[in-house]
Amino acid sequence: MDALQTKIECYIKKNLTQKRLEHTYSVCDMAILLNKSNNLNISEKSIIYSSYLHDASRYYKLEEMKSILDKNNIAYKSHYNEGLLHAKVSMIIAKNDFCIEDADIINAILYHTTGRAEMSMLEKIIYASDYLEPLRKLDKADEIREIAIKDFNKALLLTIIESISFVLSQKQYLDTDSILMYNHNMGYSQN
Repeated sequence: MDALQTKIECYIKKNLTQKRLEHTYSVCDMAILLNKSNNLNISEKSIIYSSYLHDASRYYKLEEMKSILDKNNIAYKSHYNEGLLHAKVSMIIAKNDFCIEDADIINAILYHTTGRAEMSMLEKIIYASDYLEPLRKLDKADEIREIAIKDFNKALLLTIIESISFVLSQKQYLDTDSILMYNHNMGYSQN
């Protein structure tokens, strides 16, 4: 374990509930497993930093999140809830508190809830692992998890579909990046 990982781990142990901490470690374990089983060759440190920090601000209050985003000149839509804002705030924490400058890690944190078109492999694996980690009891997650061990791209598409379906079933706002991610992974051109 390197010094940065130790520092990040101290932060998340202090700022996350036990249940969220267990989820965070489970996301990391799932991402490492998918990386190895699919020979994706993603840096394990990048996976650890991204997964440990993806929910770093999950328990901040809505107004606190908005204040942090405003201070850092990060745009957001007025109807965004904590579920969407925490990714942006967690990205700021990664940059400001832990001096992470690697764009791939930053984007994996930033887009772990919405996804986006043309995600890097690290972004994809954090997005999918957040949904597929075994402590989450989500419809079809067990089935998709089994597929993911053998065919990550197929499992990613199934994860995207399930995630979007869930948002729609809850009548929540579906972010434009999620739509673009779906279309891109289905092979539809943006033109």
